Amino acid sequence: MKLKYVILAIFLLSLSLNVYSQDKKHFKLSAFPSVMEVKKGENFKVKIILRFDKDWYTYDITEQLSADGIGPTPTEFFVRPDDMAVMSGKIIAPKPHTKHDDGFEMEIKYYNGEIEFELPLKAKKDLNFKKDTLKAGVFMQLCDQQRCLPPEEFLTELTLESYGESDKGGILSFLWIAISAGALALLTPCVFPMVPITVSFFAKRSETAKGKGLRDALVYAIGIIITFTALGFIFSLLFGASGIQDFAKSPGVYLFIAAIFLLFTFNLFGAYEIQMPTGLMNKLNTKSMQGSGVGSVILMGLTFSLASFSCTGPLVGAALIAASTGEWFYPIISMIGFSATLALPFFFLALFPSALNSLPKAGGWMNNMKVVLGFIVLATSLYFINNALIQWGGGLSREVFLSIWIGIFTLTSLYILGIFKLKSDSKLESVGSLRLIFALIFASLTFYLVGGLFGMNLGELETYVPQSEKPAFIMASGTISGGVQAEALGNWLENYDEALAIAKKENKPIFIDFTGKTCTNCKKMEKNMFTKASIIELLSKMVKVKLTTDINKEPYLSNKKFQLERFKSVAIPLYVILTPEGEVIATEVYNDSEEDFKAFLMKAFN
Repeated sequence: MKLKYVILAIFLLSLSLNVYSQDKKHFKLSAFPSVMEVKKGENFKVKIILRFDKDWYTYDITEQLSADGIGPTPTEFFVRPDDMAVMSGKIIAPKPHTKHDDGFEMEIKYYNGEIEFELPLKAKKDLNFKKDTLKAGVFMQLCDQQRCLPPEEFLTELTLESYGESDKGGILSFLWIAISAGALALLTPCVFPMVPITVSFFAKRSETAKGKGLRDALVYAIGIIITFTALGFIFSLLFGASGIQDFAKSPGVYLFIAAIFLLFTFNLFGAYEIQMPTGLMNKLNTKSMQGSGVGSVILMGLTFSLASFSCTGPLVGAALIAASTGEWFYPIISMIGFSATLALPFFFLALFPSALNSLPKAGGWMNNMKVVLGFIVLATSLYFINNALIQWGGGLSREVFLSIWIGIFTLTSLYILGIFKLKSDSKLESVGSLRLIFALIFASLTFYLVGGLFGMNLGELETYVPQSEKPAFIMASGTISGGVQAEALGNWLENYDEALAIAKKENKPIFIDFTGKTCTNCKKMEKNMFTKASIIELLSKMVKVKLTTDINKEPYLSNKKFQLERFKSVAIPLYVILTPEGEVIATEVYNDSEEDFKAFLMKAFN
């Protein structure tokens, strides 16, 4: 009789522990696919993230046995249903912690905190995770300092977000360019005159539409944002994802952009005036001043955008071109960043019209700012001209390109100091401290570029100037010494099938660099990341293949098709690590953190 009660008590205790663990898991489980679509027979990965509550942990994925043949329950991963995918290789796991366990009388390995695992899988049929439900699971035992719960099985559906196609780095990079362009546009002489117009418009409205200042200010700012964002939308609608890249990298388009930039350059120098038809602008301005409804505020925002475009045009172009190396939605995001930055001060001016009193007055300095911007646009046009020449198989040498830039920025420094002036400038009576600071900035830039003529690495500017006649990676000579550097900096293949054959023969992982001859972020990585000693050492242990995708001829067109079909992305740079058999281990995009990129490369050897 007593035995019956003991068995019943054990059963109830086990049941209570199981219910307790189900109600309070003491961890969070999430899973992400490496791609959103995969064909039957293709390999892909699922990233599993475990976040344990404080003091809770689970055991390593390997079996651990003491001298007596006992040990903790190892953690296991799986996917369901079995007819969709199957495990196809070794799980990539982080290094576990180690501690002595008095119960097992041995050193045990365990995981706590937040940890990530990657499961290598093979699709058993065509999968689209936006429609097909695949679940990832873990069988593990949870413990804290006082107790261990019975081992259990936990499942979660894959999150509809692909970690393998993340564009975080790329988005932040071009969005920063767009925001910077928007901030610079605020200082142009086409935008600054809109300050008193905005103030007078909303000061008048405050008399007739009391209590609606916040609404009107929001509508005005949103109108500016929508007008510019429409450019990004049209750009994406016309050219799509890979079409945007094809548009941006066409030699004819590069020359067209350069011509537009040169047109704006001489406009900024005062040779002629580019502006919207006076009749249209007057009509819009008159209509916007009439009435107290929201429509007049929208018209005012449209008037602002059109009136400012003669100065903001090249900045808008720079923001769109920076976004063109990404996916279809990049130009839309770029224009949102540009226009939001441009509209923000005018939102506050519309909300508080009296703020005009604290702003500097327009004057000769505005024309000087316009001319300096003209020199910058002129230097930018050379970049696009050279890209067109590169697409045709030529291009300026590094020395010629830098010499032209040196000449442009030398003239900029002399202009700021008043050594010479243009016809629209007023006479400079004295050189103030602020003007001297700007002159020193451009003079410093000029001397910095001179260093590039003699082999000095120009850092971030290397992405915009032609490479040396030497191979790109050899420019980092001296970062480390010995055979490792020589082997790592060379031996870049340009054919994937050849790389795959060598990798199988030598049993080495493959590193693919999807890059472009005119891709700025690609050059940043090649100049400033691939030349670091820690990265060189890891790359030297892999079969490296560089696949250029931004030239409209073979084999570059096939490279782009391979990237799109195999990795579902056209963004560059894209970095892929494969097993010697060609199975995907990990992917990465632009990332300027050495530690992050090193951790990415280390996945090849886990």
